[in-house]
Amino acid sequence: MDKVKEKIITVTSNKGGTGKTTVSLCLALYFSCKKNRKTLLLEMDSSPGDFTVLFDADDDNSIEIALKFPSKLANYAKNVGNNLDIIKGFSNPLSAEEVKTDEINNLLSTALKKYEIIIVDTQNVLNGSIVDVLKITDYVFLISDLEIESLYRNLEFINLLKSKFLLHHDNFYFLINKKRFIDIFKIMDISKVITLPIMGFISFERNFNKSLVMKNKNKFLKTRTFINMSKILEGFYLKNIV
Repeated sequence: MDKVKEKIITVTSNKGGTGKTTVSLCLALYFSCKKNRKTLLLEMDSSPGDFTVLFDADDDNSIEIALKFPSKLANYAKNVGNNLDIIKGFSNPLSAEEVKTDEINNLLSTALKKYEIIIVDTQNVLNGSIVDVLKITDYVFLISDLEIESLYRNLEFINLLKSKFLLHHDNFYFLINKKRFIDIFKIMDISKVITLPIMGFISFERNFNKSLVMKNKNKFLKTRTFINMSKILEGFYLKNIV
């Protein structure tokens, strides 16, 4: 892991409720706490997202401000722990649609000068800003559960990105969330359907509470969800990052 260069990892899905934010939180804590990497967790949700509540973030910590003044990013990113800063998402969908490609590129290129890892948490509705991020991200983690409609929608999502936006999927990886013991036969079936690499499976955890990320970080780090994600990442990065 000592050879890790600056990287952007985008967490996405074409279906709500699959655990995108949970995975993003696990990624952010894995790199910031376990690997001591200077990490930025960037929310690209305009619904709006969860960061306002999870991190008590206000408008001064928003991506809208950061996009206007990328050179002053340090003034707007909120520190929420050792090696971990966050920026909350757009206040509404209209604001997200007004963002230009150059603004996204400038923000991320500026952020990479300060942070070793950028985790981008997206929404399930595609917009121009998310497409811009996907075009320059190093790794895309596509989150799905094992329900057939979730898998189908994500496969269609990939086809859309390829056909309409000419995005290659060489850096796309499926991550299956909320796996139960009884899903073992589904796992055998989906391996025949999904052509993308499946990086791992996160077991379903009934009492998991993502608000622990701020209320009790040590307890969050002991959850089965975080431990599963950490093991997956260890294997993935040993294979993929040099």
